[in-house]
Amino acid sequence: MRKIINGLLAAAAVTLLTSAPAMAQVTETLVEGSGWNTFDFGDTVNFPAFQDLFGDTITFDFTVAATTTLRITDGYNDGDQFSVTLNNLTAATTETLDTSTPIFDGNNIFDNWSAVFDEPGLGVEYSHLTLTLDPGVYSLTGDAIQSPFGAGQAAIELGTLPAVPEPSVWALMLVGFGGLGAMLRRRKALAAMPA
Repeated sequence: MRKIINGLLAAAAVTLLTSAPAMAQVTETLVEGSGWNTFDFGDTVNFPAFQDLFGDTITFDFTVAATTTLRITDGYNDGDQFSVTLNNLTAATTETLDTSTPIFDGNNIFDNWSAVFDEPGLGVEYSHLTLTLDPGVYSLTGDAIQSPFGAGQAAIELGTLPAVPEPSVWALMLVGFGGLGAMLRRRKALAAMPA
């Protein structure tokens, strides 16, 4: 009897140790204008999907009311690239402008995700993607297709297109400049009058 129990315990231990960890599916709702949402990913073979901090696969769901942008960027270690699926259709892959081989130099952008898009010299090392989306309901998933260091972190942001100044703003600005010019001209005229 003791041999049977020991055999069952050994079989149970082997089963528990060799079984793959179960990964849950997590859905996060992106809110337009709420800033950057970070996600993790593992190596491109075993755990390429976008993941949360606990290793659960993430699906980003969001609704767009007016034309807006969706930005995705690498930023933890350079050289990672992603394939993005939007509403079950492969939308695009992130691209990098730097063709050199990534090196682990500890260089990352920490939480300054916008720097990849906005700062000229920095963005070439990190892959990034900007999509313009029409109004609608979207569901986004992604996979790491290249990860030289085996894992990393990236971010996604749902934001609005830059606003175009309205004519009233331009008119008010011109009136302000005109008033400033008139004040400066009057001040010079008063200073030139003899006392």
